[in-house]
Amino acid sequence: MPLGDVPISRKDVRQALASGLTTALTAAQAVYRYQKSDFSQQSPVVRVYSSGSERPAMTARGIRSKFFFTVELWVLYANGTTWDEEDAEDAMDTLEQQVMGYVANNQVTTTWTTLRYGRPSTLGNVTVGGAPYLVEEIVLVAEVYG
Repeated sequence: MPLGDVPISRKDVRQALASGLTTALTAAQAVYRYQKSDFSQQSPVVRVYSSGSERPAMTARGIRSKFFFTVELWVLYANGTTWDEEDAEDAMDTLEQQVMGYVANNQVTTTWTTLRYGRPSTLGNVTVGGAPYLVEEIVLVAEVYG
């Protein structure tokens, strides 16, 4: 774990978070560690991307930074035949529970000293390429030395 004397790259933390979520989110067909724009008909999918930093002044004890990441859960809302709105809600709830399970089990790692939800998640509907998706946005905060 970094000591805080040298700033850590947010990219390294994002990639570690996305790697862990790739393993933990068994209900997802794919987990992308960036803002993937074309899901190639996959559902559910997850996007993990950077959404901000809080970098305090360097002190004699080093830097304790906070990185904010958005974890977006995308679930096809309905296809009119074998998948309906209730299936989408169930899949979304399963994914959110898996995200929370990962956060609960990985609050401290070799990369970060704290991992938590940054605010309540939000849900909405988005149409991409004519396909309706249910989308949940979860903001996670990772605190790091560096």
